[in-house]
Amino acid sequence: MNKAIHFHRAIEEDVDELAIEQYGRIKAQLTEQLLQLLEEMDLHLNAA
Repeated sequence: MNKAIHFHRAIEEDVDELAIEQYGRIKAQLTEQLLQLLEEMDLHLNAA
């Protein structure tokens, strides 16, 4: 029984780690997209 509990916790830790990595990648992508949009808006406002 202890082995099963230990194995389950190890899986949970791996899943948590993967989720954190994925969150970091998504956050970086969204930040980059937001910066690009802000640049485009700035260009349009300066051109107007």
